[in-house]
Amino acid sequence: MHIVMRGPDRVDYMNKGVIRSISPPAHLEFTVALKEPDGSDRLENLTTLSLEEVEGFTRLRLHVRVLKETAAAHENIAGMEAGWNESIDRLVSQLAANS
Repeated sequence: MHIVMRGPDRVDYMNKGVIRSISPPAHLEFTVALKEPDGSDRLENLTTLSLEEVEGFTRLRLHVRVLKETAAAHENIAGMEAGWNESIDRLVSQLAANS
């Protein structure tokens, strides 16, 4: 997969990854690597996402494990939790608007 994330500074950040396993609708596991302008990896993660119905609600579990990092990746790792929380909050808002 190829992901382009555009930052508030309007800079595009290239990411490439591979889906390792998928079991719709409950499980997704993938790698994603943040690319440097020269094409090298700054950071590579293994992300596991699972969904489970619990008392009429959906429980989302997300686990991210850093597989590879450079010294420059520290700022990316520091912002990872906030970034995921923002993405999940946007998903919840979108789902609420569509229901």
